[in-house]
Amino acid sequence: MPELKVAHFDDHDDVRAYTRDFLEFHNHQVVADAVDRRTSEQLIEFLRLGVVEANVAILDGDIKDISGDEIAPQIREMGGIAIIGLSGRDHGVAGVDINIPKGDGGAILQVLQGLPEPGTLEWGERFSAQRAGK
Repeated sequence: MPELKVAHFDDHDDVRAYTRDFLEFHNHQVVADAVDRRTSEQLIEFLRLGVVEANVAILDGDIKDISGDEIAPQIREMGGIAIIGLSGRDHGVAGVDINIPKGDGGAILQVLQGLPEPGTLEWGERFSAQRAGK
C-alpha cells in the first residue's frame, strides 16, 4: 500500500502522538494536526489552497470549540480526501466515509489498507466532492 498523507483533527495530545507514531510505523505520514476551531479552520483553508496536501483526514468527534460533524462537510467539498471519524460517541461523526472507535489502531490500519490507491479512478469515484450530498 502506498504512503498516505493524513490530516489529523484531534484535541488530545496523547491521541495525536499515538496516531502519528502508529501511522508512521506503518509508512504513512501525518502532514498536519489541528487541535481546536482556529487550527481546524486554518488547516481546512491550507488543504483548500493546496498549501498542505492530504488524501486522508482523521477527525475526532469532539474537538475543542468545534465538532467533527462541522469539519467533515468542509473537507468533503474539496473532494479527493477519504474522511475517517474517530469517536467514543454512539452515533459517530456525521458526514465521514467510515466511523471507527477512538483509540483502535487496528481498525485505523484496516480501513487504510482497504482504501484504493490515491490518484486512481476508483479513489476519485469514492472520494469526490460530488458525493457530498449522498
